[in-house]
Amino acid sequence: METKGEGLTYWGLLTDRSIGPMLLAANISRAASGLIPFGLVAFYTSRLQFMEAGVVSTVTMLAGAITAPLKARLLARMSPARLLLPLALVGGLLIIAAQTMALGSIPFWASALFLALGFAFLPPTPAVIRELWTQLAPSEASSRTLHALDSVLEELTFALTPLLTSLIWAMSDPYWAIVLGVVLAAVGNALIIAVGSRRGTATRSLLRTPIQAQEQAEEGTEGRSRRRRFGLGLAPGVLANALALLLPVACLGLTMSALTIILPAWSQKVTGSQPLSGVLLSLISWSGTLAGFIFGRLRLRIRDSRQYQFESLLMLAAVGLFALSAFLPSTPALLVAVCAAVMFGAAMTPMFVSSYVLVGPAFASNIQASMNAALGSVYNLADGLASLAFAALLQARGTGLTLVVLTLFVAAAVCFGLFRPVRPAAKAPASPGQD
Repeated sequence: METKGEGLTYWGLLTDRSIGPMLLAANISRAASGLIPFGLVAFYTSRLQFMEAGVVSTVTMLAGAITAPLKARLLARMSPARLLLPLALVGGLLIIAAQTMALGSIPFWASALFLALGFAFLPPTPAVIRELWTQLAPSEASSRTLHALDSVLEELTFALTPLLTSLIWAMSDPYWAIVLGVVLAAVGNALIIAVGSRRGTATRSLLRTPIQAQEQAEEGTEGRSRRRRFGLGLAPGVLANALALLLPVACLGLTMSALTIILPAWSQKVTGSQPLSGVLLSLISWSGTLAGFIFGRLRLRIRDSRQYQFESLLMLAAVGLFALSAFLPSTPALLVAVCAAVMFGAAMTPMFVSSYVLVGPAFASNIQASMNAALGSVYNLADGLASLAFAALLQARGTGLTLVVLTLFVAAAVCFGLFRPVRPAAKAPASPGQD
């Protein structure tokens, strides 16, 4: 990377020869993650097939989330440059085939199966990009700035793609938003490989060289047997690190999904207007964008794991305020909910940034790709499962109890992170002859 030292700025990153073009390519690819899921929901709801829309949303999210760590590990073994585009093409063709079948008289289960297969093949490009940022940043402070800039651009991308989908929907059919998403996924991944593989760029070797699994010389039979017992090559200490890192992110997915379902009912109860829920959700996104922009430039004298704990506590406080608002009169309830939305957004984007920054020091290089993918997977898994669970609870018990249950879930995960924070990975002792 051309930019060196601690003084990285957002403009410096955008104009860097290695990072700037990669940010552009990554966000072209990322646009598919906004167009395809919302396009699928629009496709079915435009045909008044609401149950099908819900099933497709859950199935595709689970298919992509469950397979993401495996795909990331495969990319690490064979190199991203060899697999990103083929996976994007195969996954995209399966998705287009599924929706073309849905236009005809093919049974819904058949098109849903093709969709699930398509999402299972789509590459975990965000995990690859996040790992590149971790490897490229010359310092922890620079890593935070880079991850923050990427998160801000990601939020803006996800804010714009629903508008583009709605425009296509108004002019034609949501089917074409899905097709556009597939095309952008292929173009974006091709650009990532093209711009990242240029001679003289810091990303060339990272994209083209496989990350070989490194066995620690000092590990004996006992250590290897412990890793086999946990199935994914994680020793007990690494597993604890993984849980401390992943549980708060899972709570983010759980909470965002739950709030998307609960807030319309809350708005109807408190103000008599369901559309107000959209304002609160938008406030979360804008608060998150601003917080991510500021957080990336802060130079705090607090270690990253401690910052992650504080951000988790802020998330818990925001969810608690949402729960409190359900038991207040209308005007105080609205004021408390606005504060909760701002607090939740202020916690959300910094939490994503901190989680990606922590992957580097907390895990060995041979599992960093899997951990980056797992961060996205647990968010999506929690999001998908919460959609069904909290909708059922809301219908049975109402907004107040549903928000209380949500708060208890978040509190349990935050408490685990407080008592067992993410810790730096143990470093292998220097072998004889090493300096």
